[in-house]
Amino acid sequence: MGRVRIAATLGLAQPEPPAPVVDRQPAGEDDTSPAAMLTVAQAGVRALAAIGPLPLPVLAAAMARARRFRERHHLSDGDLAAALRLAGCTVDADGRWHPPAGTIASERNEAIVALAAGRDLTRQQMIDILFTAGYSRSSAEGRMSSSHPLFQRTGPDRYRLISDALAAGPTEPAGG
Repeated sequence: MGRVRIAATLGLAQPEPPAPVVDRQPAGEDDTSPAAMLTVAQAGVRALAAIGPLPLPVLAAAMARARRFRERHHLSDGDLAAALRLAGCTVDADGRWHPPAGTIASERNEAIVALAAGRDLTRQQMIDILFTAGYSRSSAEGRMSSSHPLFQRTGPDRYRLISDALAAGPTEPAGG
């Protein structure tokens, strides 16, 4: 819509609508990955770089929680594994995925992990960590508090890093 408004303001022809998002690799096609798969895989790489090795179901659940991938780019575990391989990730003998060699976590994610590691957090504590890590107050209190892929809800008003939640055992389904 923004492109249409800008074109109208500048007296230009209305732009063509964007191409539809392809969120699955067609069966039997070559091993190239649609952009949506690579985008999710890149987010997975960032999570692995910050948290460390994770089993595919934990990483897939983290990506499914992430606001930007909830609807448009949901991938099956198999599709996510294929995309992670294309992004250079490797899986060890224990089934844990590793980021490509030399991948460095972002400063924000490093700060989140440093502040939250080993802690059982309330929602407000998680918001404070997100704010301290560099998110705006409104972002930390809004979308990020319910959709940041590094956090898992473990109970009513309880959150942990996904690696800590994995070590702690069963958790509540993702949500608010």
